[in-house]
Amino acid sequence: MMPFRRRLLAPTIAVVLGLTGLVSAGVAQAWSEPNTRPLAEIVGTDLTQPRGIAFDDLGNVYVSNTDNSIAVYPADWKEGDNQPIKVLRGDRTLLQRPTGIAFDSEGRMYVANGGSITAYAADWASGNTAPIKVLFGGGTGLARPRGIAFDSADRMYVANGFDNFSDVLGSVTVYRPDWPNGNTEPSNTIIGPATGLNRPWGIAFDPAGRLHVANIDSVTVYFPGGGGGNRAPDKILQGADTGLDRPTDLTFDDEGFMYVANFAHGSIEGSSVTVYDTEWTESNTVPDAVLQGPDTLLQGPRGVAIAFDRRLYVANSGNSFVTVYQANIQRITFERNASVPWTTRSVTVTASATSGLPVALISETPRVCRGQGTSPLTVTILGMGTCTLRGEQRGDPQWDAASPVKHSFTVGKASQSITVADLTDVKLSQHLVRLRGTSSAGLPIFWTTDTPDVCSVRGPFGVFASLKKPGTCTVKASQPGNQRYTSASTVTRSFEITP
Repeated sequence: MMPFRRRLLAPTIAVVLGLTGLVSAGVAQAWSEPNTRPLAEIVGTDLTQPRGIAFDDLGNVYVSNTDNSIAVYPADWKEGDNQPIKVLRGDRTLLQRPTGIAFDSEGRMYVANGGSITAYAADWASGNTAPIKVLFGGGTGLARPRGIAFDSADRMYVANGFDNFSDVLGSVTVYRPDWPNGNTEPSNTIIGPATGLNRPWGIAFDPAGRLHVANIDSVTVYFPGGGGGNRAPDKILQGADTGLDRPTDLTFDDEGFMYVANFAHGSIEGSSVTVYDTEWTESNTVPDAVLQGPDTLLQGPRGVAIAFDRRLYVANSGNSFVTVYQANIQRITFERNASVPWTTRSVTVTASATSGLPVALISETPRVCRGQGTSPLTVTILGMGTCTLRGEQRGDPQWDAASPVKHSFTVGKASQSITVADLTDVKLSQHLVRLRGTSSAGLPIFWTTDTPDVCSVRGPFGVFASLKKPGTCTVKASQPGNQRYTSASTVTRSFEITP
């Protein structure tokens, strides 16, 4: 998926394309309810149980079909654009039940077929066009390849689903940039029972470069630099609360949210798109948003992709529609607040939403800090402990509500310092020297001596030095602190005792 070029700011006219021309139109609505109608649907005879979907760097829409074709629609499809701008179809194309589509940095198109990867020139001609190269053969490691993704170094990653009769549950094979035509071996392979792979279909990289694979019952995540072989996933999304139901493809928006197409055996009731914050930490994580219901027109979704204008495209194999939705999930982030002492009167807390809408903040710890209002918010410090604020953004007609986010910082002990009066040299006959020191916290000063044979300390807090013999008398002032103040740095003073 190419990076986003623009954000949708104005209402979008929703159109339905097909052989029948314009079917309906309306103003774009934010995706705020699970059973939300699509903004538009692309339909027609050039879509046959579509499986994969992708965009080139111009924003044109590429759809793979089970009738061994690739149909392409213009980025600005609108009323009247009821035909694809080109279609790849014919025996010379070597397409065979194509699924995943991806583009390398040079704009060349790669397609995952039943047993091969076919690559086409960036400007391939409509019709029965042959690929410029094919990855095929026993040495390639391919086994029912379904998903393709390129990393930042242009290495190609392929999700292999194997088959229902294989002891191997799946693999991810990796190929160096500009791999040669033919039976090319992978440069790396993730395979084995520890990998968590289970009939994988979709594959994608998140904005942080982490590899995500959609399996039949989970999403497995592999961090960069972990190598291949029988490596365990670094994270796995799996469980009843996740909403996953036979996931087939996944994609990411520019805010890092992950969108997963759930095939759900092709049923209308079960078909869905579930959305997750990519920073999820628990395996059985509840989705941040769900698109599901008869009004969505989802049926057997196989492929998902997000366009430059933040619209979500879904290829539905059950009804041969490509449905389009406004993908306006937003995220709240806080600027970090360092720990502060309890003597601090106030702290400014700042949060922002990726939508640009204002964020509401409220203190959840009123005994420690108090404040409620719009970011940036001045929070009054009342006591020691952990100050926690909740950030909320409830959305608007163009944006869904953000998931509330909590932000905490510590209100701890205050520091203190010791001030000590200078000491001058004295004669032994003086017998006593008064020691004067104060703490900035108003706490008592404790005195000790490092030279007990020359002088000793007297008084409840050692406020006098008793002179014993000529020499150098060294005394130290300290304050160990209490529940409200940290200990002070020790101050050392010396003076000479003369006969």
